[in-house]
Amino acid sequence: MVRKQTTTSQSPNLFDSRQSPNLYLLDGMALIYRAHFALARSPRYTSGGKCTSAVFGMANTVLDIINRQQPTHLAMAFDTSEPTHRHIEYPKYKAQRDALPEDIADQIPLVDRLMQALKIPVLRRPGFEADDIIGTLAREAAELGMDVWMVTPDKDFHQLVTGNVRVFKPGRQGNQFEILGVPEVLEKWQIENVDQVIDILGLMGDASDNVPGIPGVGEKTAQKLIEKYKAIEGLLDNVDQLTGKQKEIVSTNADLARLSKRLVTIKTDVPHNYDIENFRWSGYDNALLKEFMAELEFDSLGKRLFGKTFTSAPSRAKVIREKREHEIQSSLFDEPVTEKTIADIEHNYQIVTTSDQRRTLLQQLAEQPSFCFDTETTGLDARVALPLGLAIAFEAHRAFYVVIPTEPAEALAVLEEFRDVFANTAIEKIGHNLKYDITLLKWQSMQVRGPLMDTMLAHTMIEPEMNHGLDYLAKLYLGYRPIPISDLLGPRGPNQL
Repeated sequence: MVRKQTTTSQSPNLFDSRQSPNLYLLDGMALIYRAHFALARSPRYTSGGKCTSAVFGMANTVLDIINRQQPTHLAMAFDTSEPTHRHIEYPKYKAQRDALPEDIADQIPLVDRLMQALKIPVLRRPGFEADDIIGTLAREAAELGMDVWMVTPDKDFHQLVTGNVRVFKPGRQGNQFEILGVPEVLEKWQIENVDQVIDILGLMGDASDNVPGIPGVGEKTAQKLIEKYKAIEGLLDNVDQLTGKQKEIVSTNADLARLSKRLVTIKTDVPHNYDIENFRWSGYDNALLKEFMAELEFDSLGKRLFGKTFTSAPSRAKVIREKREHEIQSSLFDEPVTEKTIADIEHNYQIVTTSDQRRTLLQQLAEQPSFCFDTETTGLDARVALPLGLAIAFEAHRAFYVVIPTEPAEALAVLEEFRDVFANTAIEKIGHNLKYDITLLKWQSMQVRGPLMDTMLAHTMIEPEMNHGLDYLAKLYLGYRPIPISDLLGPRGPNQL
């Protein structure tokens, strides 16, 4: 493992002397791109179809830094959509870039939420790039005596490296991270001092940012020119020493070279009101992080953080259920569902209380090939509950509620009137959770015979991941919101009807 080096600064140390203060500044957009494309061959998606490659990669990177490097302070910087001084001076700056891929754009708010759960501040300054925010804070933190680590794969940050400001370049696909201090930067670019990184970048340009540079000058040529002339200004002051085509190209593009150097120079004086001490890391928001991991179905990360019992199964089930709800309602309704209630539907509901009314109902039931029924009772245990009523229907928008007396002998007499129709094997009986109703009637010495259709069991078989409650199904398949039972009977308790 490459170990972090520390450098003692001459500046006064304003932080807790028990642990050397160290600030990790994360280059948000660069890390998102890196994480997203690292999983390009096997991207991650939730069960609902949401791409999470960048968020997953970012979470792994940040958690690895927290666990291995034990930072005292953390912050992440992002660009904004507002133009910067670079765009104003050179309108073509980054103009050639394609629009941000939708999969990446959709993940930026998720990364913000991840940082919120990790309790890491997210920094944005309109008119400035993340590079400039990081450059400014890195300089200020170093002056306060902190070791600073700029977490980024971007080579432009090499220009900011000093004795106690370094680049922390995350590895790819589990490879070891790379740390670049002053010696590493000098060796990489073959230069004498770190400031010359800006000159090399200015000469060679940057196609990804549309920084022009000098046409035809690549990295090796730029290194040789800076090795000899020390800086772009030195090169342009001595252009007469060049020969042939190179002299012509450099002379012709002198202004372009000066412009390019300004474009690649990271600002270290961005105005801001940040207090670096507010970047002190105090641990995760466990509840928020656990909820976030479950929502995005990061089971491996969740188990690492919260133990083997962690699972995102409830979140996956919720996503699957919501997706299926949308599919079902799209197939049933031409427009988005507007819930209907009893007030919106023409209906004929009758309360049956007399023997004559029951006789008329029973005559009609005997002629039906099927009817549906439900029992209203005093409790949930069908073996001891007492029946209060029978709800019966055999055609649309028409139903009957048979009131059963509370006096036991009278209740049995009313139920006895329905014995034959329930025992009729030629009539199909339909219900929701029929097991309860059949058990209840059995304990009242009544048998339910004939073909049975249980809508709860049927729905369980075709949509096992979904809710199977009757109110829920009425809303899903009919766009109908039933009256809550509490509206009819009052709240649970001794005074309920």
